[in-house]
Amino acid sequence: HLGRNSGASMAGMRLGKFAGKTGEWPGLQTFLDTSKGLAVLDTAPRPLTRLTQERHTDDLRAPVRAERVPPPPSRRTSFSRITSSHAGDDLPDHDAAMPRLEPMNLEDAAPQTDSFMSFPRGAKPGTAVHEVFEEIDFQAIQEPEADGVITKALKNYGFDEDRWHEPVRQMLTDTCETPLGPHGVQLASLTREKRLDEFSFAMPVENVEAALYALGDALACDARFGDYAKAVRVLPPQQVEGLLTGFIDLVFEAGGRFYVVDYKTNFLGNHPEAYVAHRLDQAMAEHHYTLQGLIYSVAMSRFFEQRVPDWSEDRWGGILYLFVRGMRGRNAEDGVWFWRPSLEQLTIAAQGFGGGE
Repeated sequence: HLGRNSGASMAGMRLGKFAGKTGEWPGLQTFLDTSKGLAVLDTAPRPLTRLTQERHTDDLRAPVRAERVPPPPSRRTSFSRITSSHAGDDLPDHDAAMPRLEPMNLEDAAPQTDSFMSFPRGAKPGTAVHEVFEEIDFQAIQEPEADGVITKALKNYGFDEDRWHEPVRQMLTDTCETPLGPHGVQLASLTREKRLDEFSFAMPVENVEAALYALGDALACDARFGDYAKAVRVLPPQQVEGLLTGFIDLVFEAGGRFYVVDYKTNFLGNHPEAYVAHRLDQAMAEHHYTLQGLIYSVAMSRFFEQRVPDWSEDRWGGILYLFVRGMRGRNAEDGVWFWRPSLEQLTIAAQGFGGGE
């Protein structure tokens, strides 16, 4: 599926249900726990849909053709967007190897009660925010249409519209006006034609241990992730043959480059200093968002290889994790985590996966 989901199906995917029986595979529950909510195993047999698009087109929103294919003779391991987005907000830390990042609360910098910094935490608030980002026109946040999107999401998830409407709008404004990455791209510059929301993917994986080693090898190519690469390689593996699936919040094109975006509502503290680069690095490692971003990048690189005529290093923009509570608009880069793994690193990481859909 490409594009937006709606109704009950959207809610189901965002809740990320675990449908498997972990007793069938010794040690699988440990692996799932250690993944901090990133991995969800679905054993329900069902036909799969293969999506095919016209090759070599710059139009990311071009129609797709779906065909039913036989189910695999095994299982499906899924990366759920919302489960991964909020695994670290309120859930306990299951990875003893990773340091716990405590919120930085400054006594003289308590957030105003009407600011987005005070917006409720957890899965439901995060889902509401993701829904707003999915539906909103980045170029028209001050328009009446945006009011409707914000109001609908707040009411759907039981939040006081009178209290939170303006803080959410201000957060959207700050997020869309913040310069992103080394090229200073702004979401506010994107038209609908330049973005894909809720992008889904599937990649076959026959050996989780081999996949983790390949991902660790790719991370180790960057000195920034040396210690984290070691932690990835020793995550408790499990031999599960099937499909690794996931949902990417946003894919967009700007300045001839393609980017992958994930929105985060994690609360890291009540002051902008809690959302500076080294704090974001800690949060990314602690919740395995770095691993998630690498997998997203592998999936998108495969997609771009088929859709972008001159796909190369010059066309690859990188990964952006946006910690929206800490983003402050035009004159700051707080709250923005950026990484641009090389295509060589993505090739190394892809060795742990079969051909994708």
